[in-house]
Amino acid sequence: MGDLAINDRRTTCPTCKDKTTTIMDGSTGDFICTNCGLVLQGQCLDEGKEWRTFASEGIEMGQKFGARERGDACEDGSTTMSGADAKSLGLQKAQRRAEYSALGAAGEADRQLKSYEGRLRGVGSCLGITEAILVKAYGLLKALSDKGEFKSGQRASFLCAVLYLACLEERSARTYKEFAHAVAPMANVKPGQLEAQMRKRVVELTKTLSSELDSNQAGYIQPEELMARFVNKLGLSNDICKPAIHVCSEAYRLNMTWTHSQEAVTIGAVMVVAWLLNVPNKPHLEDAVKAIKLDFRVVGKAYGEIRRHIKGLLPKNFVIRLPGGVEALPR
Repeated sequence: MGDLAINDRRTTCPTCKDKTTTIMDGSTGDFICTNCGLVLQGQCLDEGKEWRTFASEGIEMGQKFGARERGDACEDGSTTMSGADAKSLGLQKAQRRAEYSALGAAGEADRQLKSYEGRLRGVGSCLGITEAILVKAYGLLKALSDKGEFKSGQRASFLCAVLYLACLEERSARTYKEFAHAVAPMANVKPGQLEAQMRKRVVELTKTLSSELDSNQAGYIQPEELMARFVNKLGLSNDICKPAIHVCSEAYRLNMTWTHSQEAVTIGAVMVVAWLLNVPNKPHLEDAVKAIKLDFRVVGKAYGEIRRHIKGLLPKNFVIRLPGGVEALPR
């Protein structure tokens, strides 16, 4: 005899004239009254899930046929809702909404990254940024996105800060002043305002991206990364670079220039070394200020500090060629 299943719903039997419990005969499809035995309906279709053993087909015993056929159990281990009743349809709709929301969030993040990639290139073009630096900057943006720290509508200072850190990582640093004066016209802000915002952003991003950055100090630029560019801007020989880098390094080691910007200390060292080597076209403060776009007083103070202590900052084998020596340096 086939399986019998009790139907919880009470149905009125035409013979008994009363609501009675019914039984479904799974082998014949008969709908039977349990009180008088009358077949209320024949050849009924069971709309429930079918349970069978599919061992011969390589399917685990007891797996639902409906799940196997409709793919309710997905290959990635997730679950798909099925069923035609109101509750199942509601669950299916909620699941689709959640899936679309997740896909939408991921897609939005990708779109934002693509958008900022284009803006990075725009900022980079103002400063002659290389492709390697742009790739590094995009990687930092991706890391921020993965950490949930990436937001839309970021200002120019954010992009400048990301590029600034990427330049440091690639050992091809640019100064805050260089960024501010190159990007400010494009961002429609004052250079001083952009520089202040950028400095703040660099400190914040250095903390957030600490695990992705090799540089230990936020915003610190090695002297050799600035020296060659500053020397070229002043139209001087590269022979000045090595002794000027030594002067900068010693000044920082002795904590003599902590109140001055790195740009001012670097250009001050270039000026002192150029004069002591007695080069033909000796730079003056006006030339230095124009080259790196720093305030005259800032450069003057850094230069004066280095000039006063230059005897203890020069390399041991440095030969002074300026007639009158250190005392002949301009004040």
